Amino acid sequence: MEPTCAYPLPTWARMLAPRLPLSTATLLELDWAQRTKSPVAADLRAAMRFVVAKANGCDYAQQAALLDLRNTDASQSQIDSLVNATFDGWSSEQRSAMTFARNMSLASSRVTDEEFQDLVKAFGEKQTASMVLLSAYANMQDRLLLCLGADAVMDAADGALAATEVYFSPGSFNIERRHPPASEPTELPARNGIDVIQDDATWSQLSYERLQERLVEQREKPTRLPILEWAKVSENIPSGMFDRPSDIVWYRTVFGYAPELAIPFERFMRISGAETSTNYGRVFGTTLFWIVTRCVECPYCMGHCEMNWEVAGLSLEQIAERSQKLAGEDWSGFPDEQQRALAFTRKLSKAPATVTTEDLTTLRQDHGDDAALSIALHTSRYHYMTRISNGFQLKLESENVFFDYWNKQKQSTQSSRKHQSPIPISTDTETWNRLPSLASGEQGPLPAWAKAIATQLPRTAAAMLELDHAQRTSSPLDPKLRAKMRWVIAKANRCEYSQSYALADLRRAGGTDADCDTLTGGSEHWLDEDREPLEFARLMTVAAPTIDDAMFERLKTQYGERQVAAMVLLAAY
Repeated sequence: MEPTCAYPLPTWARMLAPRLPLSTATLLELDWAQRTKSPVAADLRAAMRFVVAKANGCDYAQQAALLDLRNTDASQSQIDSLVNATFDGWSSEQRSAMTFARNMSLASSRVTDEEFQDLVKAFGEKQTASMVLLSAYANMQDRLLLCLGADAVMDAADGALAATEVYFSPGSFNIERRHPPASEPTELPARNGIDVIQDDATWSQLSYERLQERLVEQREKPTRLPILEWAKVSENIPSGMFDRPSDIVWYRTVFGYAPELAIPFERFMRISGAETSTNYGRVFGTTLFWIVTRCVECPYCMGHCEMNWEVAGLSLEQIAERSQKLAGEDWSGFPDEQQRALAFTRKLSKAPATVTTEDLTTLRQDHGDDAALSIALHTSRYHYMTRISNGFQLKLESENVFFDYWNKQKQSTQSSRKHQSPIPISTDTETWNRLPSLASGEQGPLPAWAKAIATQLPRTAAAMLELDHAQRTSSPLDPKLRAKMRWVIAKANRCEYSQSYALADLRRAGGTDADCDTLTGGSEHWLDEDREPLEFARLMTVAAPTIDDAMFERLKTQYGERQVAAMVLLAAY
C-alpha cells in the first residue's frame, strides 16, 4: 500500500501504526477527507473543528484546526474572535454552525429540530449532513488524541501538520463482514455490592425503565432528513462495500447525503474492527459502547447495542440483565478489570480532557497494551456513532438489522422464551377438559396463551377467551380499522405474536396484501383516513398522557362517542 505522495506523518499516526497499521491508514484517509473534501466551506469547517476541539479540551486538534484556518481566506480578526469564543466577524449563519458544533460536542441529545432545520435552510441538506459528520469525527478524534497523549508531542513549531494526502489500495479495505464469535462469558455473576470504582452521583438518575421507554420513543421519531431509498443511496457506494441493500437507517442517511465523508469512515470502522478482533471481545466491547450511549444520551445507539449483543449470542433476558446492571450504581457483577474499563469509558465520555496518564496505565495493566489501545480506539469511535445518531435523530429500526449485516442467522441466538414457554402448555384436549362447560360454540383449536393460562387458571382463561372474541369480532369499530389499531399497538410493544394475529384479522376482514404492506411500511404510508386513529392507538401505548383533548374531540366528531370509547377499550386490552 504505497501513498501517492510522501508527506511527514502526524504524531498520532506514528503512535498508532506500529500496532494498528491498517487502522492508521484508514484514519489518515478519513482525516484527509474531513479536512479537505467536505462540502462545507474550508474556513467554516476549520472553525467548527476548532470549536469542537476547544469544547473537548484537545490542544493538538485546536492547533491543527487553526493551521487549516490560516490557509483559508479567514481574516486574523476572525481567527482571534474564534479563539476568544466571541465569533465576531462571522456571519449569523456561520455562528449558528459553530454553535451547533459546540452543542453536538457537549450535549448532542439536546440539539433541537429547529436548530437543525435552520442549518438546512442556510446551508442545504448536504452541507448540514456534512456538519453532523464533521462534529462526529471531531469528537472521535479528540478523544483518541487525548488517549494517545498527542498533546504532549507536537508535530511542528506551529503545533500541527497539514492533512496528509494519501490514497491506499481500495482492495485493502474490502473485507467480508463476519461477526466474531462470542469468546467471552455471556453470563454475569451475582453482584456482591462491593465494586472497585467510584460511583457517579448522577448515573442512576435515568433508570433502566426510562432508558427502555426512550428506545420505544426513538422508534417513532422521524429522522431529521428524509430516509432515502437504497437504490438512490447505492449510487454513492463503491463496488464491493455492500453486497445487498441495508435496512440500517444510519447507512441510508450518511451514504445518501455525505458519501465522500461516510465512505472513509466505513472503511476505518471495518478495518479497525478486523484488526483488533483478537484482543477486543464483542460482548465486552458492546458493553463499553452502552456506557457511551448512556453518557451521550443516544437511544438509537443504545438500541443497536442490544441488537449486537443478541447477534453475539446473548438472550433477551441476558441483555435486559446486563443493561439493568449497567444502568445502576452497583457494577460489582462485572470483573474488576472490566469495572475499571467501564469507569474509564465514562470519564472519557463526560470529560475527555481529564483522562490522565494514570488512567491509561491502569487500562494497560488490566488488559495489556494491545487490548488497552483497542479499548481507547473503539471507545473514541463510539463518540462518532452517537453524534451521528443524535445529530440526525435517526429513527431506531424495529427489527434487529445486524443479523443481516453480519451475515448471521437469527434463529440460533433467539432468547429461550422464543422457543419454549416458562409455563407448561397442555394439549387442546387437556385444556378443554380443564375449562368450564361450553354454553355455545365448539371445542376447536385453542391459542397457545389460553392453553398456558388454563394450566393453573382455567376459569380466568375461559373469561379471557370470551374477552378476546369480543374485542376481535364484536367491537363497534370497523373490523379493518380495529385490526390495524391492534397491529400498531402490538408493534409499539414489540409483540410479534399479536402483530401476526392483527394482520390475520385484517385479512379476514377483507384486507389485501397491499393493505398489510401499507400498514406495516411505516406511518408515513398510512392512509389519511386511518392516520388519526392509528396515531391515537400508538400514543395510548407509548405516551398516553400526551394525548390532548383536541385529538379526542376530533375522533369523537369523526367516529362518534361509542366508537371512540371502543378505541380506548381496544388500546387498553
